Amino acid sequence: CCALVRRAPPVPVCGDGLRTGEEVYVGRCDDGNLRSGDGCDETCYAEPGWYCAEEGQPCHTVCGDGVLGLPAEDCDDGNTEALDGCSPSCRWEPGRCEVQAASICVGDFLPRTDVPRLRFCQGRNCTKEECCAETFLAGGGAAACAARMGNAPVMMCKDGFTRRDSLSP
Repeated sequence: CCALVRRAPPVPVCGDGLRTGEEVYVGRCDDGNLRSGDGCDETCYAEPGWYCAEEGQPCHTVCGDGVLGLPAEDCDDGNTEALDGCSPSCRWEPGRCEVQAASICVGDFLPRTDVPRLRFCQGRNCTKEECCAETFLAGGGAAACAARMGNAPVMMCKDGFTRRDSLSP
């Protein structure tokens, strides 16, 4: 009557949109094309920071997971908080003195007291000019500090006195 014919499993073809053969394993994918930069590379491996759950469907990134998915994400700092340098949509935010002053106001510089908390810097990385004030050692106290500072409104003494705050700590 009839002979049972066994067919070989389909040979995986990267880019056909079907996850077959080794493409079914973790870290593998087939999004239906042979383009890199969309989450599934030209050899059907998932690209770093991308998730490829469904065969034949585009891969996606997850903003806030701490894994950078280029080129869809500019940054991924592991959270979706705003105003920390990386936006909730994983795009770079302009820098803010509140976040960066501790690392750039070193040596003879202290964070400026006249910069509003939410003010953005000109670029992603703030500068000393935007966030810091030059300091002076005030051996003679507030009066000596004020005398050395003259009329420079944002210069501070290391003892906490400034010309702007009327010589009070």
